[in-house]
Amino acid sequence: MIRIINGLVILGIISLILSSCSSNAPKEARLIPKTAVAVASVNAFALKEKLEKNGITIDTLLDKIFEKDSSGKVDRKAIEELGTNAGIDWKKDCHFFAVNKNEGVNNTVTIAAGIAGLSDNTKFEAYIKKYKKTETNIRKEKNFDAIIVDGDKIIAWDKEYLMLMYYQQVIKPTWDSTNMRFTIPSKTDLTAKIISTTNSFFTQTNEQSIISVKGFGEMFKTKADGYLFTSSSSYLNALSNAPIQIPKLEELTKDNYAASTLSFDAGKININSTTYTNPALTALLKKYAGPTVNLSLLEKYPSQNIQGIFLASFNPEIFGGLLQQLEVEGLVNSFLERSGISSKDLYGSLKGDIAVIFSDLAIQTNDPMQRSTEKTLLTKKPIAKFLMNMPVGNKESFKKLMLKATELGYVKNTGKAFTSGELLQAIGLYLVGNEEHLIIATDSLLYDAYTKGSYKAEIDNDVKKYLGGKAVSFYTNMESILKSFPVEHDGNYNKYLSTAKAIFKDIRGYTNNIKDNTIESAIEWRFHNEQQNSLVTLVSLFTNIAVDMRAVAKREKESEEKMIPTGVPGVIRTN
Repeated sequence: MIRIINGLVILGIISLILSSCSSNAPKEARLIPKTAVAVASVNAFALKEKLEKNGITIDTLLDKIFEKDSSGKVDRKAIEELGTNAGIDWKKDCHFFAVNKNEGVNNTVTIAAGIAGLSDNTKFEAYIKKYKKTETNIRKEKNFDAIIVDGDKIIAWDKEYLMLMYYQQVIKPTWDSTNMRFTIPSKTDLTAKIISTTNSFFTQTNEQSIISVKGFGEMFKTKADGYLFTSSSSYLNALSNAPIQIPKLEELTKDNYAASTLSFDAGKININSTTYTNPALTALLKKYAGPTVNLSLLEKYPSQNIQGIFLASFNPEIFGGLLQQLEVEGLVNSFLERSGISSKDLYGSLKGDIAVIFSDLAIQTNDPMQRSTEKTLLTKKPIAKFLMNMPVGNKESFKKLMLKATELGYVKNTGKAFTSGELLQAIGLYLVGNEEHLIIATDSLLYDAYTKGSYKAEIDNDVKKYLGGKAVSFYTNMESILKSFPVEHDGNYNKYLSTAKAIFKDIRGYTNNIKDNTIESAIEWRFHNEQQNSLVTLVSLFTNIAVDMRAVAKREKESEEKMIPTGVPGVIRTN
């Protein structure tokens, strides 16, 4: 039975990453509650079609995965029948969702579930009975049939739908004041709660489901290969049980949601998101609208091998506006009063520009005497350069904060500037704060070269153009980073590392300032082969990973059997 569960989960994950979805709001979403934290919708049949157009079939994929494992015949047959003879309607959308809820202050529940359509529920029941490893009774509930697995998972189905659900209940220890100790609650039987929750999903109305949430159905009007919907309203239950209630926090957090689409295009994956904000949050973001990122903070970084960039620009006054909106500004200022600073000093000390730059990753080999394994007699660890620059806003406010940090021992005051205290020095970071900037770097040489401006950063013009004009933007040079890791020819996972090096180019993304009541974001993941569909490219990587994992597992099993004969009692073999 566990093997069946694992097969369904693995297939679901592959479908989520690699599949396509219909353009209409899905009927199956009726089983998803409107309180879901996130919902992902995909279609496995479209995955199959897209791969076949590029000469890849499910059979060829399974041939590759199981080519070096003759012992995997049962696993392969189970996967094949899952796709062809298990009664699952793969032409319908598959959905994955998560729900978080509180059942009292010390009791939290997390639910993760997947939904698929059924074409023949009798075939699915026969499939379950055929591949289950232990005797399991099928429960005949009023609205569905089900199997409870391991006490916290359920496989449930009716004539139309299949649901797989994981139910996790976490009860925090409570303090026993009489015996002066924490009491750990005993593990309870979750069967009744799992059945009740499953029944609520199968019987809920459209108004109780995610279908009734504005924006969910509209998301499917955009043609894409995958969809993701998230909502802030699901957190309101947690906020209501918080020990400290903040006025008007619910007003800012309710009814904000984000709709994202994923498309596998030639040579790249595109993820586009639109966040819809409620009136209160929209008014706040518009009133304190920020500028766009400051590209000049990159220009003098001393490297020809920049591998990561993160830029952000915002109006610091927004934090003051947020405190006022939440009606807690007076409370915060009274708390800070003893320190001689105010909330305005905190958010006004910096200008609102942030630049983080990462470069020159390399694998360093230490002295042979520092041995990590008998195999190499060497220790290898990654090293890189890093710098974060935050220009100063109000100079007096910044000085107040740094003097307070000096009192606490975090920084040192040299008279001309503030530098790293013992803690930052211990973790190898170099800090300098003056009237112009607060900079944290990996070493003083990098800081000096950057601030003197005698170097010019090597950044592709196309990358700079992409990063500019945004509220937040980032860039990661995957090609350069992966080249830093050597491929050991006798290593367990050299095949997929070599494939990854040949595939990946870079990842970049951005978030714009608010417009009307929406915030647009995008991520672009680019590959070297610009002609091949990115879905096909990724399948080659995932296939190599699967081959390597099965090969390693097989070698480890064979090694164990050679060391400990099969005739040795199991209790000795497992110890």
